[in-house]
Amino acid sequence: MKHSIYQVLVCLTLIIGVYLFAKGEKLKIEKDILISFFRALFQVTILSFIILKLFNLSNIYTFFALILMAMFGTVTANKHGKFLKNSFTISLFSMYISSFSTIFLLIIFNVIENKPEMIIPLSGMIIGNVMNSISLSFDRLNSELSNRRNFIETMLSLGFSSNTAFKDIQRSSIKVAMIPKIDNMKSLGLVWIPGLMAGMILGGANPLDAAVYQIIIIVMIVVSSFISAFLTVRMAKMKIFNSFEQLVV
Repeated sequence: MKHSIYQVLVCLTLIIGVYLFAKGEKLKIEKDILISFFRALFQVTILSFIILKLFNLSNIYTFFALILMAMFGTVTANKHGKFLKNSFTISLFSMYISSFSTIFLLIIFNVIENKPEMIIPLSGMIIGNVMNSISLSFDRLNSELSNRRNFIETMLSLGFSSNTAFKDIQRSSIKVAMIPKIDNMKSLGLVWIPGLMAGMILGGANPLDAAVYQIIIIVMIVVSSFISAFLTVRMAKMKIFNSFEQLVV
């Protein structure tokens, strides 16, 4: 415990250094840096106690915990989709279908053990990345609609279908959501050592076993991110165009 407090104090010292530098440069982000640190410290401390409790509970409580985690992710991602009608429904459907389908596949095929201490951390990684993909999809979709509104309306007036007018926007939105995940997979083990792998190695696990688990989780992240981005964009299209092939957003 004393060692943990010492580590936190060292981190706080570094944060204070960044805070003072930002203040000296008048970047106007120094308060955010300090508040974010203490908020993060508080949140992960509370999370550690909650996880300790969850590890001792049955699988049904683990399932409810995942539902709650996904709901928080949905609410966060939906902030980027306010320009669409019923954006929360889109976020909710994309979140639960993409994240839970991959999580259940991991469990059904015995890729991971059906234990709370395995399911909760891995599911958190998947849900967090799905949330990010939905947010990026919404952001790109919004900017593309703003920039290409005249182009879309011109295509529709010339008799092209909404699918044709929307195709490039769909590709761009999904691509933007997937670029960070693809780059992470490309640089895995070369540019960065992921948290899961590093944590297992520090915990005394065989590096090869840690590498296998990391490959599993990075693939699941890519798959679930793609599903969520695709569902988000395709469902958004139903709100962007009406049944008469008219742009209504």
